[in-house]
Amino acid sequence: MNYNFEDTTIAGRECFVFLPNNYENEEKSYPVVYLHGDDPTYSLLKEADFLSDISFIIIGVISEKRLDELTPWPSEPLHKRLPGFGGNGREYIQLIETKIKEEVDQKYRTLSSPESTGVIGYSLGGLNSIYAAFQTDCFGCFASMSGSFWYPEFVPYAVKEPILNKEARFYMSSGDSEGVGHKDIKKDAVACTSKIYDILVSKVSTQRVTISWDKGGHHDNAYQRYQNAMLWLNNNLKSN
Repeated sequence: MNYNFEDTTIAGRECFVFLPNNYENEEKSYPVVYLHGDDPTYSLLKEADFLSDISFIIIGVISEKRLDELTPWPSEPLHKRLPGFGGNGREYIQLIETKIKEEVDQKYRTLSSPESTGVIGYSLGGLNSIYAAFQTDCFGCFASMSGSFWYPEFVPYAVKEPILNKEARFYMSSGDSEGVGHKDIKKDAVACTSKIYDILVSKVSTQRVTISWDKGGHHDNAYQRYQNAMLWLNNNLKSN
């Protein structure tokens, strides 16, 4: 596979960047998707066949501390042996909006308007991607895969807070057996995902919220979930 990936530092953060196949041979500008990334995600995408169909730039921001950066407010650990959640999601989203995006728009040929800008993540990254819709209007498309919507108080938060971009579009995917076997709040993963879907529909309409269920748990079908989400973004981001 001859995909154009590069490792770089943007606004002081470790990132990986995917450029569409013809980027170097054209003069046109492209939509941009900001991905809450990590090393396993990078490895998956570097081998992904579906990237040949993608016509947008991906900026993979490597999370330094996922439990802190991808959660909306502090929360106690789920188990005594695990660390707690730092709740720095708002600051992390502001970093992308005010610093990383600005540098990306200067360095690459981008379409910088909200309707051409998306955000995507898996698990806590999926939670934070939807949380971003309540924090900024700089994104027009929000994609969440196996989002951790069981997070304490997130459902009530989503009920009361407005979506800041009134034209926002949403994609959600999840396994129908997520949370099975858990005895903590993760056991409510499927129910919470369904509730978030209903909340988003109530705020922006059925036509602008897509949900996809598959057979599996939280860590199953990751490749297919990324593929479906990326192709949805490809069809919903505004291009030239």
